[in-house]
Amino acid sequence: MDSQDHGSSRDMLASLIRKGRPRVALDVDGVLAHTYHTMIDEWNREKGSSYQFKDMKEYDEMRSNFGMALDDFVRIYTMAWADKWVDIKPSVSEAQLRPLVDHFEVDIVSSRPAELVAPLQKWMSANFPSMTFNIVRASAKGKFDLDYDIYIDDGNPLADRFVEDGGKAGKRLILISAPFNENRGYDRHEGITVARDLGVAIGMLTSTAVAERAGDAQKVAEKSRD
Repeated sequence: MDSQDHGSSRDMLASLIRKGRPRVALDVDGVLAHTYHTMIDEWNREKGSSYQFKDMKEYDEMRSNFGMALDDFVRIYTMAWADKWVDIKPSVSEAQLRPLVDHFEVDIVSSRPAELVAPLQKWMSANFPSMTFNIVRASAKGKFDLDYDIYIDDGNPLADRFVEDGGKAGKRLILISAPFNENRGYDRHEGITVARDLGVAIGMLTSTAVAERAGDAQKVAEKSRD
C-alpha cells in the first residue's frame, strides 16, 4: 500500500524540489525490472515447484524458504541477466518513465556485479530506446552514501540505513512495496515513503514537481505585475 501520511511526504519532497533539480537513484531489480519474477519462474522450472513473488516474505527468502542456496541465487540471477534478459519485463513503459526523467536527474543505481552491467545496458536500450542513463554500481547499503537526494528502491538494507539516519541527511526514500519489506513499519520513519509500485512513485514525484514549479511561475508573474 502507499504511505498514509501523504501531506508530510509531499512536503518533504517539495522541499528538495525547491532547492533545484533533485538527483534520483533508481533501482533496477524489483523496481524498474521484474527480475525476481523471472528468477522464480526459472527456479520453479528446475525444481517443479510453484513459488510466486508474493511468497518472498523475507529479503533473503529465495535463499531460505525457497530452498535456494546462495550459490543457486547467484547462478539464477546471473543467468537471468546474462542469458534471459529479454524475458525480464519492465515495470513501467517508456512513456510512464519519461516524466521522471523530464523533472529530475535520474541515474540507474544497482548492486549488480560488473559483468552484468552490459546486459542491463542492452535491456535498457530495448525497453527505453529514446533514453540514456548513467549506470552506477553500489552495495545495497552503500547506496545511501552516494550523492543522491531521492532514492526509489525496494531493498530492506537501504531502508534500514534510512531508519538509522532518522532524516538527518536530508535524503528521501520512496520504498517500493514488496512482500519482504511490508509490515516492517518503514513508513513510520522520517524520510521514507512507501509506494505501491514504480508508477505510483513517479506520479508522486512528478505531481509534486509540477505543482512546485507552477507555484514558482505564479510568484514570478505576480512579482512582475507589482
